[in-house]
Amino acid sequence: MSNPYTAERPAGNPSNPVVTAQQPCIRCAYNLVGLPITGKCPECGTPVQDSLRGILLAYASPEYLSSITRGLQFILGAIIAAILLAFVNFAISFGLVSANASQGTQSAGNLGTSGGSLIITIVSLIGYMAYTIPDPGYSGLERPNSARTIARIAVLIQAGVSLFSFLLPLVLLTGGLGGVSPTILGGLAVLLILASVVSIVSFLVQICAILRYTSWLYSRLPDSVMEQRARRYVWLVPVVAIVGAPLLFLGPLIALVMYYNTLSTLRTRAMVIMNAQTPD
Repeated sequence: MSNPYTAERPAGNPSNPVVTAQQPCIRCAYNLVGLPITGKCPECGTPVQDSLRGILLAYASPEYLSSITRGLQFILGAIIAAILLAFVNFAISFGLVSANASQGTQSAGNLGTSGGSLIITIVSLIGYMAYTIPDPGYSGLERPNSARTIARIAVLIQAGVSLFSFLLPLVLLTGGLGGVSPTILGGLAVLLILASVVSIVSFLVQICAILRYTSWLYSRLPDSVMEQRARRYVWLVPVVAIVGAPLLFLGPLIALVMYYNTLSTLRTRAMVIMNAQTPD
């Protein structure tokens, strides 16, 4: 990717060119305009020339790369945990139905599954927030409706819905609402259904936005093959998940594997860059 920033040699001092465009420091986002390109950022001491190399990840700050790789580690771990929980939930549900378990036992089992889902959601939230932090070197250039921003909003909605879906059944199971009327119980049941719908929609939006953001990061490696694959997965992953859902939920599983591999490859590449930046 070409460098969008330029420097000029002012009259009277041709040997000391300065930054003439709005250029944030790659480490602290300080505006370097007007500073000599041979100088250093007055805020953090990073050489100005380091911020003029463009936005390739090879020139990104170590803190930014560390946040990306750490966030991806949390996300990938949460995906594996979600797949395992799905299998456990299927086994428990099948066992409870086969044994004609009481309603209380089934409710407790569902509550345990919801609790596990909540923990996975919290881990995912931590990971996605770290993965999608703003790049200091890209400060001021990002669109307000960027994929990174949309992904963060969708993740927060997903976390809120997951918390609600866990707390409401818990309150009902422990009798926290007392003797509520059947009408109120019916309304709460509708709220849970709506929460499930919102959860599914926000999850699909989150996946699409994260894949678009990941595609942008691949363009900063650069890796045109993985960039195009991530862009293609923006629509392919949701289609595979939805179309394949009736087939014993193989569709969502395959979609998660596609999503996992895309993020895992990026984490491996980012780790290579981090190791190359680390002095021996």
